[in-house]
Amino acid sequence: MTSQKDPARYVGMLGGGQLGRMFAQAAHSFGYRTVALVPEEQPIIADVAQHITAEYTDTVALDKLVAAIGDAPVTLEFENIPVKTLEYLESKSVTVRPGIRALKIAQDRRLEKTFFREDAQVPTAPFFILEKDDDLKNEQLVSFSFPAILKTARDGYDGKGQVKVSSLDELAAAWESLRKVPAILESFVTFDRELSILVVRGADGDVAFYGPFHNEHEDHILATTWSGMPLADATVESAYELGQSVVEKLDYVGVLCIELFQCGDELVVNEMAPRPHNSGHLTIETYTASQFEQQARAALGLPLAPAVMRSPGAMINIVGFRPSEAALQQIMALPGVHWHWYAKDAIKEGRKLGHITLEASTFEKLEELFVEVKGLLKS
Repeated sequence: MTSQKDPARYVGMLGGGQLGRMFAQAAHSFGYRTVALVPEEQPIIADVAQHITAEYTDTVALDKLVAAIGDAPVTLEFENIPVKTLEYLESKSVTVRPGIRALKIAQDRRLEKTFFREDAQVPTAPFFILEKDDDLKNEQLVSFSFPAILKTARDGYDGKGQVKVSSLDELAAAWESLRKVPAILESFVTFDRELSILVVRGADGDVAFYGPFHNEHEDHILATTWSGMPLADATVESAYELGQSVVEKLDYVGVLCIELFQCGDELVVNEMAPRPHNSGHLTIETYTASQFEQQARAALGLPLAPAVMRSPGAMINIVGFRPSEAALQQIMALPGVHWHWYAKDAIKEGRKLGHITLEASTFEKLEELFVEVKGLLKS
């Protein structure tokens, strides 16, 4: 039998942090090499992918990326990639998944909330858009429901760019504190818990769902995610219906996270992220296919994999510290525990450095394991 050379297969990535790294690992598992464009000199994706160091708007670097991957598609690590980067790639006949429209909407809360309400027709908190001084005199504000939160229209994440507003009298000063940049005022929502779902839509229009997951935050940063907790069938169905509406209206291809508030029997949409999400990290061990495998499949135009939960799971974010080696020895000896360390260059307060995924045969056993691991992390 004569040997035949198997040609290299590529996929492009904009970004090189932990999300890009886990994507590259997933793509590599079924034979695709990732080439990433990353501004950092030594990104953590470098040990699993080729990378080009340059700003996202550097057209020379983008041309190098296109040359390196040939006719392969490009995907994104996070939503703050400049839109003009995608426009340039598309001008070179590169397929980018997800596309420009989803990115534009996700980058601007004004567009996002308006899209949810008017196009996808999914429920949101009451909101009001502030763009100019005269908006402060709008009669709609007289009946607006306070307390509320004022958020910059762009660039805010993990609680940044936000100010609490208790009454209409405080609004002008709150906007001044945000330098009067375009902003959106959102009424507080009284909720029972915060949820998220992952909606994956393939290039062929096939859709898969993950979750809902229950998310708990500390200092505006995701601390813990739970999967497999008791949840009414009607709530799950409602979450999937609104998720389907969002991806269909966007003609979306890729992994989309939608964050929700559960308010009794009702769901209220908070925001979306056009990429794999921190709350979906537990899919690596507790589902038949991870969010990163699905991102690779969708980007490459491959069929989606079934998204079936294999066991209840929990994810503990490791933020701003590394557990002691003694604690890790004990934690990693426990059945159903999976340790992920991102190998970033420095340990900093508020920085996501790794995560631990837990799995168990029942949700009750999962809760017991969680208490044990949390105790060891504090030791």
